[in-house]
Amino acid sequence: MNSSGAPDFTLFSSPNSYAGNGSTASFTISSEWAPLAPQTNPGTISLACQGEAPLTCSFSPATIDVPGVTGATTTSTLTVGNLPAILGKAVNFTATGTAGGQTYSRPLSVAVPDFSLAAAPSSAGVTPGQSASYTISGNSTQGFNGEINFVCTGAPAAAACTVSPNYVFFTGAEPFKATVTVTTTAPSLLPPAPAPAPTDVPLGPWFTALALFLLAAALAAAAFPLWRATTHAPRRSVSAAAVFLLAVTVALCASCGGGGNGGGSGGGGRSTNNPGTPTGNYTLTITAPSGALTHKATVTLNVQ
Repeated sequence: MNSSGAPDFTLFSSPNSYAGNGSTASFTISSEWAPLAPQTNPGTISLACQGEAPLTCSFSPATIDVPGVTGATTTSTLTVGNLPAILGKAVNFTATGTAGGQTYSRPLSVAVPDFSLAAAPSSAGVTPGQSASYTISGNSTQGFNGEINFVCTGAPAAAACTVSPNYVFFTGAEPFKATVTVTTTAPSLLPPAPAPAPTDVPLGPWFTALALFLLAAALAAAAFPLWRATTHAPRRSVSAAAVFLLAVTVALCASCGGGGNGGGSGGGGRSTNNPGTPTGNYTLTITAPSGALTHKATVTLNVQ
């Protein structure tokens, strides 16, 4: 210590303050001999922190020598850890150097920026087919700024949850706001599915036409003997042919009643019931990530 009571060395730091969201902060601590009469070099300086809790301090190296030449410097790296413990807060502390009974202190500060997130109202009730709205908002702490994204999860079946806007670039100048909308679905009866197209050719009309032709032929064959009554042609064979044609005609008429349009069966599809959004209480979670930070807010949706 010189005659004026001041130590014969000084400590400098670069930077003097840190603000960020990492897990550690780094400072470069340097010493310089600043002798006044009597000029005595105090030798080795032991480095330490005071008032840093809950942060941690680590110097590398833990001691440095005071330069023997005026204006020369020696340095050590100070690593400050456990920054997540002060999220949204700041800690002011000092780096101290002690040598030859002399102590020099350098004020330092570490701040960890953060933002808050809240949602209102905490719950909302709707009937299926209606929509519910919530407002999320937040503020900056310790100078936070950056992009914040919003994601909504937890919506029930046949419902959708959206956030508008789905992100903000927050400068910290004023609170941010966004709207959360949950849209539900009312129960309904869906229209029937269309009937399938026929896959085979309708044969009924062809059978009918053939039957009518054979019937006409049979009648003609039966009437022919009467017309030839004066001739010697064998009536029995003509009558037998008429009976045969009549039997075939009856058989064809019977078959065309049940066959024919095989592809027309099946009809149209049946109507389907859409139950809509089921009733119950649901917890919706709005997640807001921003870099290494993530905050969440929850609300309740009551579907009655």
